[in-house]
Amino acid sequence: MHKTHPRPGLAPTTSRADIAAQRQELGRRLSEVYLPTGRDRSLAQELGWLVDHVAMARAGGHSAGGIVAVVGDAGAGKTRAVSHALDRIPELQGDAILRVLAPSPCTPKELGRSILRGLGYELRQQRLTEPEIWHMVRCQLQATGVSFVWVDEAHHAMGRCSDAHLMVLRDTLKSLVQQRDWPVGLVISGLPIVSGLLGGDRQIERRSRTLSFDRMAFPAQAPVIREILERLVVGQARMRLHEEVATDDEFLHRLCHATEGCLGSLVDMCRAAVLFAFQRDGTDAVVDRRDFAIAYQGERGCTDDQNIFLVRDWLEIDPANSRLREASPDPRQTAVQGKRGRR
Repeated sequence: MHKTHPRPGLAPTTSRADIAAQRQELGRRLSEVYLPTGRDRSLAQELGWLVDHVAMARAGGHSAGGIVAVVGDAGAGKTRAVSHALDRIPELQGDAILRVLAPSPCTPKELGRSILRGLGYELRQQRLTEPEIWHMVRCQLQATGVSFVWVDEAHHAMGRCSDAHLMVLRDTLKSLVQQRDWPVGLVISGLPIVSGLLGGDRQIERRSRTLSFDRMAFPAQAPVIREILERLVVGQARMRLHEEVATDDEFLHRLCHATEGCLGSLVDMCRAAVLFAFQRDGTDAVVDRRDFAIAYQGERGCTDDQNIFLVRDWLEIDPANSRLREASPDPRQTAVQGKRGRR
C-alpha cells in the first residue's frame, strides 16, 4: 500500500481548506507590511511643503496652493508610497483630501466628472461644457471642505501630449490651485511623462515640486534589496532564506535586473516567491532561487531559457522582451520548400 508523507511544516491532518486558509493569511501579512526607504523621507518632506503652502495661501500669505508630482515607471511603487505617506500626515487625512484614480482614456472633462463623483456629486446634465464642469468642481471642493486632491495614474489625462492638450490641462490644474477664495493642494502621480505637465508654464513651475522614483541600481541598492528580503521572508513570513538568496550578491543582482530596478515590482516578486515556497513546503520552507524563478515565469510568461533566475547569461536578457516569441514556421510553407529541394 502506498504511504503518503505529509508536507513539511504542515500537520499530517491539515486539510486542503486549512492549507488554503493559511496561505491566504500569509498573503495578507505580506501585503500589509510596508517597507520604507530613503525616498519616503523625501516624499514626506514634499507633502509637508504642500500642506504649509496651502495653509499660507489660506492665511493670505500668497495667492495659490501648490502641486506635488510623484513620477516613476510602472512598478516603481508610487501609489503605495503616496498612500502610506498621506496616512501619516494629519492634515492629509479624512475629509480634507479626495483621492481620485484618473480613468482611461481620460480627457480634462472626464477627469472633472471623476472628481465630482468622488465628492459625491452626480451630474444630471450630460452636455455640460468643460469650463462648466470645472467651475462645479471648484465650487464643490469648497462646499465639502476638501483642501487637497490626489490624482493617481495622472498620465491617463495627458492624451497624446500635444501642445494644445497640455496647455488645456495645465490651465485646468491652475484653476484649482489659484482660486483665491479656496486654494487647493494637488498631488499627482503617474508615469514620467506627468512631469511634462509642470514644465513650460512659469506659474506652475513656481508652485510645484516633482519627486522622481528612479530605478534601483546594483550594487548601490544591494543593502536595500537584502533588507527587503529579510523583512519579508524572515520578519513577516517567519520562514528561512536559502544561503544563496541571503548572502550571494549575484542573486541580488539577478533580482534587481528581473524587476528592472522597480522597487514595487521587486517587493511583489518577493511576496510571490514566499507564497510559492509555502505551497511547496509549508511554514518550514526555505525560500530559494527556484521560488523566484517560478514567480518570474508567472509574471513574465517566459520560457526557461529566458528566465533570469535559471540561465547563466542572465544579464543578456531584457525582461521587457520576455513574452516575445519567434514565430513558428508555417508547416505548409515548410512542406513546399521540402518539395522544391527534392527536385
